[in-house]
Amino acid sequence: MKKIIIFIFSLMIVFTGCSAKQSAETSKNENSNSVNENTSSPKDNEPKLAYTITTEGAFFENDLYDVALYYPYITGGSKAEDITTEIKKINDERLNNIKEIYEKYTEDNVISQMYLDTYFDYSMCDNFLSVKYTVYEFLGGAHGSTSIFTYNVMNGNDSLLSVSDFFKDDVNHKDVLDKIICDKIIADKDKYFPDAQKTVWQTNYDKKFYINNKGELVIYFSEYELAPYVAGTVEFNIPPSELKPYLKDEYYTLLTQMNSDTLMKFNGEPKEFRNMPRFNVDDFGYEECYLPLREVCELIGYTVTDDKAGNLLINGKNILEFGEPLLVAEIEYVPCEMFNNFDRVLEKDFRSKIVYDNDVIKIFKVNS
Repeated sequence: MKKIIIFIFSLMIVFTGCSAKQSAETSKNENSNSVNENTSSPKDNEPKLAYTITTEGAFFENDLYDVALYYPYITGGSKAEDITTEIKKINDERLNNIKEIYEKYTEDNVISQMYLDTYFDYSMCDNFLSVKYTVYEFLGGAHGSTSIFTYNVMNGNDSLLSVSDFFKDDVNHKDVLDKIICDKIIADKDKYFPDAQKTVWQTNYDKKFYINNKGELVIYFSEYELAPYVAGTVEFNIPPSELKPYLKDEYYTLLTQMNSDTLMKFNGEPKEFRNMPRFNVDDFGYEECYLPLREVCELIGYTVTDDKAGNLLINGKNILEFGEPLLVAEIEYVPCEMFNNFDRVLEKDFRSKIVYDNDVIKIFKVNS
């Protein structure tokens, strides 16, 4: 029997300068959605940004699939509507695919539990916006797959930016990027397929890039393009200082202005920790992020208590049902993913998600 729970929410993001600021609350009943917006005016010496981003979410679940979509609704500047439409199209295609597989389910045609998760990040400065949209799917088999979609736009332009737009007219950007990327591959050649450099030479970078929160140009390759599945999506982060001789002056200035030391975003707004996160690299080279349990629970809205027996409880449930915290200087730390397990299991009046992808810790929360 299908049971579908649908939830749509909006969070208004307000930006000042070249950093993201977001503050919102959402509420929902059976018949309507409403948004309370908190806005602030930019400082006199800070330019008003061209784009406004609203975070929307949709959640569906039944006995055989679990879908959690966090995606941007972009307004205000050139190509904003086109980017939003394209991302919604991606969501619809992926969701319809899962539903089609589900419709084929019979007792004789057994399918496994399916998952579809999306989230996004962005960097923005003045009239420039770079959006990275990540889609994870598990439709059965040995493992899931991750796809990345990126959109880079300068307000006033009639089309999305290509990576070549960032480089001086007399510079062969392909040669410059090929050398930088191939040098990185040679320096860590055991990680890549033997023909990885050949793949690089054959790749058109124009739509396979974004600008991260540090103002770095990031060229990315899909799973299996350069390395085995365990390597995931392969990204090469190139700081503007390395590209300074080749970039147009206006783009070099833009990228250096975007450099941020933000470690965590909460609903898009930079957030500082009282107790810093800890990072551990496993045997496969994967960097796992550990967060201070009580501090993040307080931030998201979980209740942490200790019972008479000394057990640590999260919303009344023993933490050991999820895993044992790591104790560092009397502070309990847990992996990011444990908070996502809280979201799946614990009763509460909100939905939340934490993502760490070797860039910024992104925490999403929405009241339900």
